[in-house]
Amino acid sequence: TKYPGKMLSLERLAFPRTLMLGGSCVKYLNLACCRMEELPPTFGDYFPNLQELTINDNRLTALPSSFTNLTALVTLDASNNKLIALPENIGKCSELEHLIISN
Repeated sequence: TKYPGKMLSLERLAFPRTLMLGGSCVKYLNLACCRMEELPPTFGDYFPNLQELTINDNRLTALPSSFTNLTALVTLDASNNKLIALPENIGKCSELEHLIISN
């Protein structure tokens, strides 16, 4: 794999809220194809070191406002969702270089 021992993939599962307990250690998170309709409102509060987030091919209509706390985020793939808008202060994700939001 691209990130041996450092990537967590939860394909086709509902979002496990217990994952947030160890979120400060997660740098790469793949939540693609999980059929999720929403992320927990406090999602961004629990992953301060997250650099790459893949949430494509879900049913998300919005991203929680806590996404602005993902200040280490470099890549966000939120393609193939039902997103209407991005969080108002997404610019606070100052390291964000790759934003993929196509439907």
